[in-house]
This record gives sequence, C-alpha cells and structure tokens, in this order.
Amino acid sequence: MEIKQDVPWSDYVRLTSQVYRHYPQYRDSMSPLLKEIVSGNSSFSRQVEKSWAGVYESGNLLASALLISSEQRPDFLSLAFFEAVDNVAATTMLLGYAKKTAATRGIGKVVLGINGHMNYGMGLLCDGFDQPASFWSAFNPPYYYTNYKDHAAKEHDLTSFLFDLASMDFAKFQALFDRINKRFIFRKANLNQLKCEIEIYTQLINGCFGDHPFYWERTLAENYEMVEALLPFLQGENLIIAEDAGQAVGYVLWHPDFNELIPPGKSIGLTTLLKYRIGWPKISRFKIAEIGVLPKYKGSGLIFGLLHNCFNATKNRFPQCESGWVMNENFLSRSLSRHFGGREYKHYKVLEFCL
Repeated sequence: MEIKQDVPWSDYVRLTSQVYRHYPQYRDSMSPLLKEIVSGNSSFSRQVEKSWAGVYESGNLLASALLISSEQRPDFLSLAFFEAVDNVAATTMLLGYAKKTAATRGIGKVVLGINGHMNYGMGLLCDGFDQPASFWSAFNPPYYYTNYKDHAAKEHDLTSFLFDLASMDFAKFQALFDRINKRFIFRKANLNQLKCEIEIYTQLINGCFGDHPFYWERTLAENYEMVEALLPFLQGENLIIAEDAGQAVGYVLWHPDFNELIPPGKSIGLTTLLKYRIGWPKISRFKIAEIGVLPKYKGSGLIFGLLHNCFNATKNRFPQCESGWVMNENFLSRSLSRHFGGREYKHYKVLEFCL
C-alpha cells in the first residue's frame, strides 16, 4: 500500500460506490461540497490549508480524506470527508499520514468526524444504520468508528433527537411562552434582502458558537455561498430570527428532509427540486439544522421561544422532526429536547488523535 496526493475524482466516486452499495439509506450530500473545496472555488477553500490524500493498493483507492487546517484554529487538523473500505491497515496508514502532515504544519492533534468546519458536517454515525439518513446528517458504515476508536486519545459524544409533533403538549409551557413573546419578536427571514439576512445570520452564528470546542468564525462570503446553493429549496420561514429591541439575538434554521425525495446514492438536484415544488412524494419529516442564542440570553427562555415558533410553523405539515447533533456535554440543550418530548435517536462520535 502507498499514499498518493491529489486523488482523482473518478477514484473517489468508485470508492464511495463500493462503500455504500449495500446501504440504501445513503444519500450523497457531501461530494458537491468536497468538489468545491478541492477545486479552490469556494471562499472556505481559499482560507484553509488542504491536501487530498489517498491510500492505494494495486491501483485501487482504499481510503481517502481531505486534510484541512485553519490559522483560526491552529490546534487541530481535520481528517475531513473521510471514506474507506473496511481495511484496518489502510485506515491506519491514512491516520499516520495525517499525523505527519499535522506535525509539518505545527499542529498537535488530528480530529476525525469534522468536515473541515463543523458547519459542513460533524460526527461519525455509531448506530441507527438501518434508519433513514436525513439531509446533511452524517452517514457512514459502522467500521468507520470501530476501526479508529482504539487509536483515539479522546472521544466527543453527540446525540440527535426525534420529535413526534402530534404528541407535543405546548399548553404546559403557555405561561413561559407568553412571557417570552412579550419581550422578543420572532420573524421570518426576508429572502428579498438575502445578503442583509445572511450578514445577520453570520453575526449570530459567530456570536452563539464562539465557545464551541471545534468552532471558528465564519465569514459572510462562506455563509452566503452555503445558502445560495440551496436557495431554490428555501423559503423565508426556514430561518426564524429572534429580536430584542430591534437587535437579532437568536435564530433557528430548519428545512424539510430533502433526502426523502432523493434516490439512494444520489445528490440533491433538479429532479429533487421538481418533486419538492409539486409536493409529491410528500415529505414526512423536517430537520432543525441549527439553533442558537447569544450568550447573554442563555437562561432567558429564548431558546424555548425559538423552538415553539419552529414547531408551530411546521406541526400541521410534518409528522416528525429530527434535530441536528447535540454534544452530550451540553446539558441544557439535551434537557430542552427532552422537555419538548424528544427521544434520543442517533449517536455520533468525534475522535481526537494525539501525534
């Protein structure tokens, strides 16, 4: 086996086809983003150091990853967009190469389970492999975690929650909602002023997640490109912004589970859009992709208000809601999910490796 740089796109496609051919739950949500980053055509790709490495044997690609680091977070290198067949020797070789690359860049650890930036995907799936994979949620074979776990110096646990909207009892929180609604205004994003709204979103996400262990600041250009790619599928209601005295102080970003419209192994595209526009087949689940409040508003009840507005906007259209990942150490978010009747759904890991 040998390490090669600059993996040809055709080799990557063959590898993913081999890995996921027995997983009808898999949808290809990452390859369009990977292609943009590798080509250098995105704002994000121009602000990071990256190299695409692959492990080959007899001309066949066995494992690959994009090794991403940023000057904003010089403490870790991300083994991003990782894909591999079930070959321990190949995955061990790739990890060893990533450690050498990190050392060359003056970085002290390698992280698996983050696609460069946490906004582009976080977590290795550890269970629920027979369940549908929601749009932009991590999906991978079980051995991605098991082949690497013994090498890890530290594990971070993440959990997603599933909500049945018909069984939600908002009445018990009515006094809280009344108090929240007296203080805060909740509005839909105005897509006719998209750049202005994305600027507000950028300020919020940087303010809300600045203390996250793997976050670094996003730019307006990065977020605009991310939203613009999905703009034909989005409406103003998908971004709910909370304001206090005219200032944006929290938000929730949600979307229908577009994967229900995408055939196994395929990516979102024109056919998906046409299905979505005609409303058939009907989507049964939506996903809360992100939710956050500025630090000074933690404990104010604002997060309850954001979830209440989101669930009110969707309860007559979607029977179920899947949350994005919540880090297990985030006790408040986990408790909040349970307060609204959410049950633990899937579990994920982020692995840290020391040099």
